[in-house]
Amino acid sequence: MEKYGGVSRYYSQMIAHLPATISYDIAIHFSSNEYLPLIKKNGYFHFINKNFPHKDRFYSELNKPNSIRHIKHGDYDVYHMTHCDPYGFKFVPENKMKVMTVHDLNLYMIPGIVSDTFSLKVWQKESAGIVDKIIAVSENTKKDMIEQWNIPEQKITVIHHGVSIPDKADFDIPTQIEKPYILYVGSRAAFKNFNMLVSVFEKLCQRYPDLLLVCTGSSFSAEEQKMISGKRLTDKIKQISVGDRQLHSLYHHACCYVYPSLYEGFGMPLLEAMAAECPVVCSQSSCFPEIAGDAALYFDPHSEQEMLYAIEKMISSNAMRETFISLGNERIKKFTWEECAAHHAQFYFGCNCK
Repeated sequence: MEKYGGVSRYYSQMIAHLPATISYDIAIHFSSNEYLPLIKKNGYFHFINKNFPHKDRFYSELNKPNSIRHIKHGDYDVYHMTHCDPYGFKFVPENKMKVMTVHDLNLYMIPGIVSDTFSLKVWQKESAGIVDKIIAVSENTKKDMIEQWNIPEQKITVIHHGVSIPDKADFDIPTQIEKPYILYVGSRAAFKNFNMLVSVFEKLCQRYPDLLLVCTGSSFSAEEQKMISGKRLTDKIKQISVGDRQLHSLYHHACCYVYPSLYEGFGMPLLEAMAAECPVVCSQSSCFPEIAGDAALYFDPHSEQEMLYAIEKMISSNAMRETFISLGNERIKKFTWEECAAHHAQFYFGCNCK
């Protein structure tokens, strides 16, 4: 249902790297996802280019009749749901194994982020109680499931994501950003802590007047524009929409990548930055130390002073930047899609399936 995003990137890369002895079927007819061609060469349609409210739900409902037919009558062993909507369970034959991947529990871990009746929040917990097995993308997410949902530990298997190594030619793709900049990637929901980053950046600008803050993702909202202009940073904070290849270039040429989030299930941009030889500065919360290890400079996400100190420490020292680039190069060796897919094969069928 998403055009880009960590969840659909995970499914497409994992499926593409499954052992050749495992076949798969993807019951999708309608999608605008940019990763889908990697695993589904034909038989789907992207016919709505314009965005509008609830477009994702519209696509989902269009896809359900075909999905139900595949779930009821398909020749398969494992039903791996790729969204937490539990509609499909009533159509799964009794002899099929039902599994799901839980990417995070942010709807439960961030107070007030949504109401208790919000559909995704209800569906996620309901589905976790129905499936036979669960994949957690980090040990931290597994711990959260046990504590929040009372899921038996033996029902959960931790399988980390991989990271795609970019072609170095992508590093030279023009980005139209010439000044020195720090990079922020993705959504700016409240728990992402973007507003604190803006406050910290305001202080950085006083010491580094040529520095920019470059943000990918959606255009700034009216509220964000008001906040940015109120701090007189309109010319200093840039929003840019990019595809994967241009994103590699943005990472590579940034002074550093900053991940100020209060909570994540995995934190794929951490590895993406490292793979593009970009030093990482991130909050010391949730799963980040588990994923980034010693290859990131950490700060307390509730402390502007710590965030400011960490970012300035990184951008003011070429030697430190080179050190963390080197540490990142080593860290990403622990996260490959080949290894991720092999662990899924083991999870599905109890063997390497080579």
